[in-house]
Amino acid sequence: MRRHKRSLLLALLLCCVSAVAMAGIYRREINRHRNEELNDLVEMKEANEDQLPSEEEISALVQSALGDENADSAGEPEDTTAPAGEPVPFIEETDTEEKTAAEPDTILGEAAAETAVEPVSEETLLQFGEDSVLAWPVQGDVLSMFSMDRTVYFPTLAQYKYNPGMLIQGEEGTMVYAGADGRVIQIGQSDELGCTVTMDLGNSYTVKYGQLKALNVKEGDLVTAGTAIGLVAAPTKYYVVEGDHVYMELQHEGVPVDPLDYLD
Repeated sequence: MRRHKRSLLLALLLCCVSAVAMAGIYRREINRHRNEELNDLVEMKEANEDQLPSEEEISALVQSALGDENADSAGEPEDTTAPAGEPVPFIEETDTEEKTAAEPDTILGEAAAETAVEPVSEETLLQFGEDSVLAWPVQGDVLSMFSMDRTVYFPTLAQYKYNPGMLIQGEEGTMVYAGADGRVIQIGQSDELGCTVTMDLGNSYTVKYGQLKALNVKEGDLVTAGTAIGLVAAPTKYYVVEGDHVYMELQHEGVPVDPLDYLD
């Protein structure tokens, strides 16, 4: 009986030893296969890296490609046509010499081109003299004549005084026109004459228009005879009884002269 138990124990011991030995052999085989696979991967990676071009080779290839492209496009005109469906970019024209009045950019430009006149220099425009003629600024009766040799009666002021100009009747809002070619040298405002426009006519002649509003000119403007310079305003408190009118004063070398001697 004891012998039989001893045999069993010996058999179990041999089985355990065998199992341990087999496990060790199996582990070694697995490790060997893993090592072989790792070695294969390393060899494949090194082989692939050997086939790839270096950074210097890549740079040389890029430069060569760019050189070929520039050479191909050097003799071809640049295509500025926008792709279909995209807006054509605006290119500002720099050659303005080719534009003429006959080719206006806008409808307003076309209308201006039809009425365009040759520019006139100030020396050519301002040639007023003793034989020159003034046009009436408005069409109306003379309410008060020029008078520097004797006093005349002013009904609003109820007094007599000299009159260096003349009062021409015109309803408020009536257009006032320049009587001759000239340059606007002063725009002023006074209690007696209201808004005034003074123009240089040339050869030391000046003309002043008073009792105006809604001016159509500014200082420095060169205007021709018949140009609208403004509208008749309501009379100031100095001329309430006289009523709506335009004040007109003509001077030569700073001395008032009778406008009626030049009015057509």
